[in-house]
Amino acid sequence: MLRAYTTQENAGQAYNTTITTRLFNEAWKPSLQWYTEYGQAFLGGKLNGMSHTDAHNLARSLADAGRPVAGSAQFQSLYDGIRLRPISKGGGRLIDRTNLYAVEGQYNLYRFWSI
Repeated sequence: MLRAYTTQENAGQAYNTTITTRLFNEAWKPSLQWYTEYGQAFLGGKLNGMSHTDAHNLARSLADAGRPVAGSAQFQSLYDGIRLRPISKGGGRLIDRTNLYAVEGQYNLYRFWSI
């Protein structure tokens, strides 16, 4: 008996969505800046008597100012720039082009020794 087989993988355009979205958020506004703006606006809202929800909504709208709108050309350009760059180069794209080739054989020697 002789058997040969192969397993091949090509990730194509696959990407890690978690890494891509994190890098996207950092690309349009670094986290330190976003959290600082949010925190200051939230605290200001609370100190001016706003409810928790209203202070949050105010802070979120101020911190998110300038964020590319999903579906816009700016959003797509920034997102694709990160999505198509390999993880090893600071992007989210998975690069996997692996090939496994195997050949195996078996011969039954029992027939010769049982005569």
